[in-house]
Amino acid sequence: MVKDPCAYCGGTGAIRCNHCGGTGINENSSLLQDQCHGCKGTGRERCQNCRGTGEWRPVGVAASQEQLIQAGRKNIPKVE
Repeated sequence: MVKDPCAYCGGTGAIRCNHCGGTGINENSSLLQDQCHGCKGTGRERCQNCRGTGEWRPVGVAASQEQLIQAGRKNIPKVE
């Protein structure tokens, strides 16, 4: 079964780092340009929407409900 790619990260599982803007460098360092603590210098962070899988999943679905969706069940409990 082919999964749809995540609309937020485009299916890559990663997004531009919010801490450094994708540069990988902490510009707020007082002495030297240090490696960004958020992405460890890569400039990319794990996509929070798909949890790094790159596959589409409904926004706001709890992990337990996600398992039910993947199992193909139709009786998904409502979150109140």
